Amino acid sequence: MDSIDPLWSFEDVADCLRVPVKTLYQWKWLGEGPPVRKIGRHLRYDPPPRSVCSWSTGTGGAVPGELLGCPRSRTPG
Repeated sequence: MDSIDPLWSFEDVADCLRVPVKTLYQWKWLGEGPPVRKIGRHLRYDPPPRSVCSWSTGTGGAVPGELLGCPRSRTPG
């Protein structure tokens, strides 16, 4: 059975992209930034390298997340 990477919170993505959490909320409100999904009442991001890192590089996922300082498998804390 394949393992499933946990979805990332705003704090996890802000840490990865090295931006304040407030910036992510502003981007979401403006319809910009990495794609985010609503899970119940929570907002979550797909873990790198799928959405966050592909959004930031504009490559559709061709660049590994570690180039942005995002570890491949990270346990959100």
